[in-house]
Amino acid sequence: LHHLGKTKIGSCINSIISDKDGNIWIGSDEGLNIITTNNDTLSYDTYNRIQCIYQDHTGTVWLGTYFDGLYSLASGSNVHKLSFKTYNSKNKLLVADEIMCIYEDKMGNLWIGTNGGGLNRYNREKDNFTHFTIENGLPDDQIYSLVCDNNGLLWMGTNHGLCRFNPSDYSCKNFTVKDGIQNYEYNTGAALKLKDGTLLFGGVSGFNIIDPNKIENKKST
Repeated sequence: LHHLGKTKIGSCINSIISDKDGNIWIGSDEGLNIITTNNDTLSYDTYNRIQCIYQDHTGTVWLGTYFDGLYSLASGSNVHKLSFKTYNSKNKLLVADEIMCIYEDKMGNLWIGTNGGGLNRYNREKDNFTHFTIENGLPDDQIYSLVCDNNGLLWMGTNHGLCRFNPSDYSCKNFTVKDGIQNYEYNTGAALKLKDGTLLFGGVSGFNIIDPNKIENKKST
């Protein structure tokens, strides 16, 4: 049990991760807290709800916020002195400001699920994003959860069904209640890949267990 004492911490916790150095990052409705390896608790008022936190393979920490887009930990920053670069609609670096989920695939591609801006892929060399929406075949532009299967295909729980997205050709296969999904609406961050490759997706009416190898590769029309 970690005693926070007088250290400010949000009462509504949305995301917790442990980084590669062993520090614990806690995102809440009130901002960000970090419990360091020395058991110190640091508080940062971001003036924004932190909805999701992710550390990619380069060690960069990403924060998804409620109304200010995406924060990327700047080079040279550390837990005692944070500096972030912001990607949002205001600076035109991202098409949506509410970030629902962050996920990195086995190829090192970073994917961002948003509320209203669909799916976004980070282009590291250009430091910008390519976005995919209903116009590209997604069932909805509200992306709640992301996970990759062992074949490199990206699955996402949305507000209008389940989608399997192929990063190679950008094709989509969408699944509806007719296919047996629990409901059209899935829940934020409720996705998991098990050791055997099985995928789990949670929603408002339960969860689905998916064996990707038993799903035909036919694209949605």
